[in-house]
Amino acid sequence: MSKKKENEEKKFNSDNKYTTEAHQSQFEKELQEDYGYELTEEFRGILEKDFYCVIEDFYETYEDDTEL
Repeated sequence: MSKKKENEEKKFNSDNKYTTEAHQSQFEKELQEDYGYELTEEFRGILEKDFYCVIEDFYETYEDDTEL
């Protein structure tokens, strides 16, 4: 496992305050600051349709797993 991924997992587990909104916000920030993307309405629509629904599915799965 890469060091970056390991650090992200540690932060995720220690915070235990995951929300889809926080994940989406962080992702958009990285797209803009790290990769230089401009988040136009068209691009946000693509993200909503193709990416954010997957984040929501992941969150629902993660939330269910922690309740066991």
